[in-house]
Order: sequence, then C-alpha cells, then structure tokens
Amino acid sequence: MATQIESSVLRVTNLDAAIRFWQDLFGLELLDRSESADGAEATLRAAIGGGGVTLVKPAGDDRPVGLGHCIFRQYMHTSDSARLYRNAVSLGYDPTHEPFDVVPSRYNVVKSYTRDPDGYLLDLCEFQGPAGKRMLYDQVDPKEHTDDRTVATYVGYTAIYVTKIEPAVDFWTRLGATVVGEMPTSRGQTSITQLRAGPDGVIVQLMETKEAPFKVTNEVDEEQVAAIERKVAVMPMPSKVDMGNGFQGFRVTTDDCATLHDNVVAGGFQSLQKPTKSGSAIIAEVADPDGYGVEIRQPY
Repeated sequence: MATQIESSVLRVTNLDAAIRFWQDLFGLELLDRSESADGAEATLRAAIGGGGVTLVKPAGDDRPVGLGHCIFRQYMHTSDSARLYRNAVSLGYDPTHEPFDVVPSRYNVVKSYTRDPDGYLLDLCEFQGPAGKRMLYDQVDPKEHTDDRTVATYVGYTAIYVTKIEPAVDFWTRLGATVVGEMPTSRGQTSITQLRAGPDGVIVQLMETKEAPFKVTNEVDEEQVAAIERKVAVMPMPSKVDMGNGFQGFRVTTDDCATLHDNVVAGGFQSLQKPTKSGSAIIAEVADPDGYGVEIRQPY
C-alpha cells in the first residue's frame, strides 16, 4: 500500500495573501485551488524536496488565527538562511529573529525566523558542512539546487506538540509512516521523534515536552540572556496540547483509503469520517490522541 504525507493544513484568514507568502518567499508552486459552499482552499508544493502546504479559508469563519499550543514551527530547508530572511523582511513579513548560528556547533546549522500573515512560525534552516553530509533521511540538499542568483527552499519538518510520544508514533505508523529520527531527550526538556511516509512527503516531527525549557542561573551573562530571549520569542512554555483554531492537521494520500482508515481505527484511534466518495477522490478522516486531524485521500 503506497502512502505519502502530502501536506500540512493551515487555516488562514486571507487566502490570496497566504498564497502570495508561500509563492513569493519560498517559490512554492500552486498545484490546485478550489472553492465550494464550505469555503476555499489551495495546495502548494516545492519544486524540490517534496512536501507541501494546504491553505484553507472556511466559509463564514473570519476569526483571527489562534495558534494555541499545538504546532511548534514549520521548518523550511534553505540554501541561504540569511538571504531568505532579508527577502522576507523586504517583502514586509515579520522580522521574528535575524540569522544566528545554532549552539552547540555540532548541529552545523544557521537559522532565522519569520512569520506568515497569520502568525505561523517559519524556521529558515540552513544546514552547513561538506556536500553529501549536510542532510539526513535522504532529503534533498538545497545547496545543490541553487546558484549565486537564487535561494533554493523547500518544506522541511512540520513540528507539532503531543502529550505522549508512544501513542502518537503508533498512530502515524498505522498511517504508513516510518520513524526516521529520534532524540530521546533534548537537554532533558523534549523528546523528539520524526516520521515519514513516502519518498517525497512531509516529515512529521513529534515533540513531547518534559519541563519548562528556560532556566536562568544566578550568574547570567549577555550570551545566555540573548539565548533565552531568542527561545522565548519562538517557543511557548509547555502545557497540555491546545489545538487553537489555526493548524488543521495533515493530508495523506494513498491507494487504499479504506484499509488505511480501518488500520488506524483498529488501533483504538478515532474516525472522524468513514471512507466516502467526494468528487474525484475517496476521503476519510481520523484523529490522533491529541485531536490532530488527518485526511486520508485516495484519488480515483
């Protein structure tokens, strides 16, 4: 059974503005745009690296996006974080945090941050080091798809908070995903597991927060203050997962919607919609233990 995590799904308040953000800043291609009585949506995908984003504007829902405490951030793998950040600022997007070297240096990463018009956090992540050793999990190396005139960028990990790692991993493996990376504890604060389904799909990064990530010692120097301020700007304090009203979950494609749906339900997870023909697809929806919805779509 072929399965791929095609996209994360974000509710937006202005579909045109959201599309421009993903196209103008990251160069994503608009694959599809549709409207119905329920609202409008658009799906965009990067030219390299796989992964995409689906933007939805429900009819009659004009509430500001409330991010809650569910999506941590969307990583965007790029060939040049500083240049991409400057471009974001020049286009009028939020200058959340200017480029910095990630410490400890073994990560060999330069990062910067911006936000889309609705406040979703984008991590502009540039992996460094020698060719062939920069990227993990057979991901595309954006530095090999650029030149002096362009910046190559694609959709990286979608990082979400979960209450417990183990049942969340069970849920995603029943959807056909495979664990590709684990960090049992990150500085004693967060357990991280990354999963992928399909060679070009989105990597889902599950994060279980163990404790408050910010501790100030009695002797605080300027470097530590700067590090704390940087973290506070982009990482909320731990709490029970709060879905908010913005992040909608994920879209998975498969060649057998019914079997995939039943496999998830057999694990004790919730079915939100049984497989149903809709347009040119069979669609089902399931939810993980924390309430993240996953649409299972089988084209026919």
